[in-house]
Amino acid sequence: MPEDRLHEALPFLRPRIEEPTTIVLFVFVVLCLGIASLIGLYLWRQRRQRIELETRFSKVGTQKGLAPPQILYLLQLAWTTPMKNPLLLLNSVYVFDKIAGGRASELLHAAHQDELMEIGAIRIVLGFDRLAPDQPLRTTRQSETGWTIMVWRDETETFYPWILVDRDERALTIAPLFTADHAHFSTLACGDPLTARIWREQDTEYRFNTEVLSIEAKSLVSQLRHAETIERLQQRDFYRLDIQFDITFVVEDGISEEGEDAEENQVDPTGQYITGRVLNLSAGGLSALTEQPVPSAHKLHIDPACTQPFPLGGIQCEVMQGSGTSGSAPLQLRFEALSPERERSLVQLIYQYQSNGPNPGDAPQDRE
Repeated sequence: MPEDRLHEALPFLRPRIEEPTTIVLFVFVVLCLGIASLIGLYLWRQRRQRIELETRFSKVGTQKGLAPPQILYLLQLAWTTPMKNPLLLLNSVYVFDKIAGGRASELLHAAHQDELMEIGAIRIVLGFDRLAPDQPLRTTRQSETGWTIMVWRDETETFYPWILVDRDERALTIAPLFTADHAHFSTLACGDPLTARIWREQDTEYRFNTEVLSIEAKSLVSQLRHAETIERLQQRDFYRLDIQFDITFVVEDGISEEGEDAEENQVDPTGQYITGRVLNLSAGGLSALTEQPVPSAHKLHIDPACTQPFPLGGIQCEVMQGSGTSGSAPLQLRFEALSPERERSLVQLIYQYQSNGPNPGDAPQDRE
């Protein structure tokens, strides 16, 4: 019968569970042991490398004068931050500012003052509180007390000099240099944005944006948030001082845009003296009003006798914007071939002038 044949085939169709053979068990155990060994070996190597790195880190930290708690703190920062080489925390000011400075930026509340002081103490021991002049600033945490900071806000029309009286890991503490400037910042409040410029001796000018963390209403002594990025300015962006004084230019030559097709009856102004009055000045150039027309196709140099109130004599200038019409001509001049030493000296004098007051006679003289 067909049913009988079906019953005979059923045992072969049913799934059967059989005990694994000895060889299968052996292969499975060996495979598990191999995987466990690889994992254990990896963890052991990682642990050994970490111990060796911590030993080297502690040795270098001790050589640099760090105390054991300070070394442990930096190690904790290194392990909580993905770092391939924690030793850079001890040897690179820029890595230190990125890791430790980044941590300090998160600790603005007064409850974290102890940790902020710990970071500041470590910075001093490692010598990262001051940089050599040939190393550019990366953050405001590398600024030095006593610097003049030119501060500008939206409600003011120009920059005003403030003095950096203190710097810690939490903030910059600044105060207005002149009592007369208090009126321009009478409405300054916590959270207000500010733009600031600083001149660094033997280097150049820097600019950064910040905000007010706290302010003392009467004295206007303010604490500013550290800027994690700071812009190193080029010549065209230097701070421009509004100042007026007489000046004399000498025309060097004309730059003809038409070459040989220029008009033959054109008067050659080379050697001509042009008198004018400076409107504003920076280490990159100046603006002036002159009585004679000066086209853009000429180069000038400042009369060597012009040394007051700033030593500008002999500087070559390119006319960036001139006027070919008669009458007073507003000129935009850019300084050319200015040596780095003279450029730095001029910026320093401009900052000192701004700090000394609005009287042109008070402008400092070049010590060279």
